[in-house]
Amino acid sequence: MDRSDACAEPFGGPLGLLSIALMGLLVRGLGLLLLGLASTAGQLIGSMLIDWLVPALGTQVYLVTVLDAFVALAGAVIAAIPSAKNESDAAASQSIA
Repeated sequence: MDRSDACAEPFGGPLGLLSIALMGLLVRGLGLLLLGLASTAGQLIGSMLIDWLVPALGTQVYLVTVLDAFVALAGAVIAAIPSAKNESDAAASQSIA
């Protein structure tokens, strides 16, 4: 076993459990699509930051990787914008009640 694996090993289980519990709590408010898009965008941006701040030997961050991460982030932002149809449906249901 490599020493780098031994250092990361004790944190994998609790961090995974925390991640799943947090997603279980957030999915009710955000919705599955937005949670998936935000999670993917966050993982991409986080991995790019790690590659920039603590680069491994022989790794590079390419421009296309940065663009892909921003496209994923833009998708999450666009999905978070409420549609006009949802607002008019909510107003109609409140006026009926």
